[in-house]
Amino acid sequence: MMAYEMLTGGLPFKNAKSPIEIINFHMKEPPPPPSKLRPDLNIPEAVDEVIQKMVAKSRDDRHANAEELRAHLAEAMGPRRKTAAFSLKSLPALPYPMIAAIGGCAVVLGLLIYLLRR
Repeated sequence: MMAYEMLTGGLPFKNAKSPIEIINFHMKEPPPPPSKLRPDLNIPEAVDEVIQKMVAKSRDDRHANAEELRAHLAEAMGPRRKTAAFSLKSLPALPYPMIAAIGGCAVVLGLLIYLLRR
């Protein structure tokens, strides 16, 4: 959810009026794709898919591990990432919130994996 908020600038369930409604939304309703909340950012569908998979309700619907998330992110980046050497110049000019969201997701996921394996 932190990555979602970093990308969109807000939480997905803004219509919730009480803490109970927020909990119900988080437990039962999938959040709308980030591109629906922020069409002005022109968020690619591939990034929507990565974020949606990261915030999926069921553990089975989320990335199994950091390597799977990394592969999904690389796929979302498209053919620009075909070279063996990584270069910042090879990356597209993405809006800062999108970059921050992806990085934040990776950090949060890494922390969760670390804590769950302890």
